[in-house]
Amino acid sequence: MFGGTGWIAATARVVGLSVAVCVTTAAHAYAEQFPVVACNDAPRGQNGSWAQRGNMSVEQFEFVATCPSGAPDPYGTLMNGVGVVDRTKQYGARPESTYAEWRFSAPPGTSIVAARVTRDIGNRDEWTPYGRIDEVDQQGESCVRGMNQSFCRIQGTRTFAGLNASSIAYGIRCVTAPYCAHLWDLRAVWVLVLGATITLDDREAPTVSAVDKTGVADGRWWNRVGGVSFFGADNTGVRRRAVVVDGVVRAVVDAPGAEVGGCGDVGVGDAYSYVRPCADGRGLNGSRSVSVNPCAWGDGTHSVRGRVTDTGGLEAVSSVGVPVRVDCTAPTVGVDVAGAEVVEGEVVEPVVVGSDSVSGLSTAEVEVRVDDGGWEVHDSPVVAEAGRSYAFRGRASDVAGNASGWVESGRTVGVAAPPADEPEPDPDRPEPEPDPEQVPDRAPQPTPAAPAALAPPLEALRDGPTLAPPTDAAARRPAAPMTPAPARPKPPSLRITRVLPRPHRTLEVAGTAAVTLAARATLTVRTTRGVHRRRVAIHDGRWRARIRTAPRARIRSVLITTPATPTHAPGRARWRPPRTKRTT
Repeated sequence: MFGGTGWIAATARVVGLSVAVCVTTAAHAYAEQFPVVACNDAPRGQNGSWAQRGNMSVEQFEFVATCPSGAPDPYGTLMNGVGVVDRTKQYGARPESTYAEWRFSAPPGTSIVAARVTRDIGNRDEWTPYGRIDEVDQQGESCVRGMNQSFCRIQGTRTFAGLNASSIAYGIRCVTAPYCAHLWDLRAVWVLVLGATITLDDREAPTVSAVDKTGVADGRWWNRVGGVSFFGADNTGVRRRAVVVDGVVRAVVDAPGAEVGGCGDVGVGDAYSYVRPCADGRGLNGSRSVSVNPCAWGDGTHSVRGRVTDTGGLEAVSSVGVPVRVDCTAPTVGVDVAGAEVVEGEVVEPVVVGSDSVSGLSTAEVEVRVDDGGWEVHDSPVVAEAGRSYAFRGRASDVAGNASGWVESGRTVGVAAPPADEPEPDPDRPEPEPDPEQVPDRAPQPTPAAPAALAPPLEALRDGPTLAPPTDAAARRPAAPMTPAPARPKPPSLRITRVLPRPHRTLEVAGTAAVTLAARATLTVRTTRGVHRRRVAIHDGRWRARIRTAPRARIRSVLITTPATPTHAPGRARWRPPRTKRTT
């Protein structure tokens, strides 16, 4: 109680007063703190944090819905205040049974650690204004009219520090038995909170879910901008979201700024006139998507997590990393022809080699151009013609959808076939004996009669027949035709024109051979994980095969061989991957 007459305890009387010993404090490691402002300290005089409480009717008290614009006139009609007695009497009211107050309550998970309050409290009758922390009256924060005093009043700013409280309240209550009386039309008590800044200590971390990867292909390969969504919540609201990739923050989104009513600017703006500054639409609560650019992460599989930050700065990260597969690099393609010239009549095929070390090749396109004509799809054999030129180009796409550019080969020119070699006779080779079965049967021819002048005399015939000299029957037979030496077998013209890795560890190998070659070839593929052999059929001068390789196997060589046939010599063709230079 204050003695003397007239005005009691202005601002100078409350500066430096300590908190009553009954206010409890606890030593703890503070987490993250943030201010909450109200009344005339808040933007545009907002009061988003002090609530009206009491057990009196509206007819008994008048509450100020917004912050008071200034101090009341103690001698006039007091229209501003937390509660103003009006038009009734409280007969028989027990002490502290009737009250009205403004109260600031810390939200769950937080604690009041400091407060700076500008107040104006006073009375002209038995009603007692008060200031309380955690329901305990604070020394110097109450005013009771003394003997021979017209009224009592406490004004100015009070600072509290070292608190660990859950509420601060300023109000009036009846503490005089048997009742607190007043006149009909004179408002005789007032409690005004003109400005306040309460510092809260946030001790509860936010919660965050695992990310939803639907916006980045949902487990399939991805190669463009996408979105990662996850759920976040907190007792004071979520202020910031971030996407963490392999332990590195790759994208950050902050709450709206103070100019639009958000909590993005810490401690500034309308949002911080609420006890939960980043709750509702002022923050980034619930399930939201964050735009990301996976190509900036690099090719490969990445572990992605979500992270949220609350009003005070406490963070939480998803406990489980979700894999996201990224491939933003186009495959490599090489296109060439077997040589600068090709003999007319042979099939002209390009040599196409492609690779993609991340998601693998999906499709390949090959086009051909004859002379200076336009490019056409190469989907059927091209037979060389003398005097014409041929060129090819190709491109490939991988499983993620990246496509390489067109790569052109050199030109090959069709040339006329050389004349066939005539077999030369071998002088040391004996003439073949005629086959009697091939000589036609003929009746023996009579010996032509000698001329009459040379006929023997009859006397000679009496002595017996005269035998004619023997004749050479073989000499009279026609000579058998000569058999020419057999022609030398032609080479099979084997070529490997395509070695393309396909999805699911499948290798596609294709090539060409002589159109007249009728044989089954043997295909041998050597990898770092083993050797694969397969029999391959040749149709119309083309062959193709698919071989399934072991996981993570690299191709070392591809070999195709054909056996000797009556028309072609044995053949073989080999392909090896090009060597790449290592950079250090």
